[in-house]
Amino acid sequence: MNDLTNYTFDDRQVRMILPHRAPMLMVDRVLACPAALDSLHTIRQISVGDAMLPRGPGDIAFFPPTLTVEALAQSCGLLMNLRWLLAQGVDVAAFAAGSDAALGAISIPHSVLAETRMRQIRLVQAGDSLHMNVRITLQRGSMLRFSAQASCAAGICTELDVLLAFPDYMLHAAS
Repeated sequence: MNDLTNYTFDDRQVRMILPHRAPMLMVDRVLACPAALDSLHTIRQISVGDAMLPRGPGDIAFFPPTLTVEALAQSCGLLMNLRWLLAQGVDVAAFAAGSDAALGAISIPHSVLAETRMRQIRLVQAGDSLHMNVRITLQRGSMLRFSAQASCAAGICTELDVLLAFPDYMLHAAS
């Protein structure tokens, strides 16, 4: 496998990997994921008519910071699930190329958020594309630590350091 290969995943593939569904699915697609599965670049289009947008001062629609954090956490979880699938023998390259059969009948365990630190810098407004970049900074068994950053046209919006884990009971349930 070539380490320079970047996988992409469309919205359908994202839904196959993440347990979230609308309106709580915060990742539209994966723009880039290296074959090493150590980082990920995802996107969420914040549409003007999005029901998740409260109105702020002056009736300006903005994406709530808590949902930006959720979008980053889901991006981290997506990368964690891809690595788990690879460890189970799934051909991630074939899945990225469009083969649903590559997943087989595997049931992906749900991860839990174990710890997080975040820094909110600016709000994301309606019409923005929220770009999320995540990378793994540490792995210990079934726990992974991620460094994540969300940005929009105005610049960096949120920075996140998060620890996700597959609880033992989830790993046994997925077997």
